[in-house]
Amino acid sequence: MRTTVKENLEFAKFIAEKLNMSTAPVRVVLPEKGVSQLDHEGMPFYDPQATETLLNELEKSINKTADCQVSKH
Repeated sequence: MRTTVKENLEFAKFIAEKLNMSTAPVRVVLPEKGVSQLDHEGMPFYDPQATETLLNELEKSINKTADCQVSKH
């Protein structure tokens, strides 16, 4: 089942909240070409808007510090 844009906003906020509470170093790598094998161009769950929503909201909501870094790949 593919998540919607609205669901991805909620997921991103939930994930960011948990990561922002971490006391250990965190490195988050955001996959720009999809978050699963079925979520890339030509596959059944390909929805670039939903994926972009998740990644952008994560990048925006995660508190970046020397011990918490985010990158897109």
